[in-house]
Amino acid sequence: MRVLLIDGDLAGARRLIDRSNRPPDIEIVHERSAKSGRRVALTPDLIDAVVAEEWLPDGRGTATLAELGGSVPHVAQILVTGVQDMTVAERATEIGVDRILSKPFEPQHLWEVIREACRDRREKLYLRDVAQHIAGLASHVPPPNELSLAVPSRLLSELTAAEVDVLKLARVGQRCKDIARSRNVAESTIRWQLRKIYSKLGVSGWHDLVRVLNGRHD
Repeated sequence: MRVLLIDGDLAGARRLIDRSNRPPDIEIVHERSAKSGRRVALTPDLIDAVVAEEWLPDGRGTATLAELGGSVPHVAQILVTGVQDMTVAERATEIGVDRILSKPFEPQHLWEVIREACRDRREKLYLRDVAQHIAGLASHVPPPNELSLAVPSRLLSELTAAEVDVLKLARVGQRCKDIARSRNVAESTIRWQLRKIYSKLGVSGWHDLVRVLNGRHD
């Protein structure tokens, strides 16, 4: 794991860079200014996390992290501050900083915070990707009135909201595994919902269901 430390305090940085103070799987890249820190952080696939001191010789850590957040969203962010300033904390939260660390702290605590921040960042990106995927699917799902053209309203009224959602996805060609991924549930849950749908709509199985949804009643 490569961590960019942006800190104008050379003595404090040396304490963290010292190999005897850090785990062997963490490599520290130290830059003393916001400008040089941004240059290193923007190097593709170079950095996993940025630890930035709030007060830098040529700027503020929050401003630097805000800029990097839009350019390298996969990089975890930790802001270090020496004072309990609610304005700084609010700004850090607003720009999406993963962790705020107040001085003084022991190196071991920093390593733990970095690992937690990296885990949080990966989870945020995963959830964002899932939300975007679902939003993309939703844009292709036929509206309820189109579904009602294929399935009689008296039958649709017997379905739950979740079962109607499954039907919509089935109508645009998604199979059981795809529907489970789209709805972020187990495939067994979709199979169970489909069995209930088959029974309520009076169809014999998947292919019969697709035929009905596509308006073929032969």
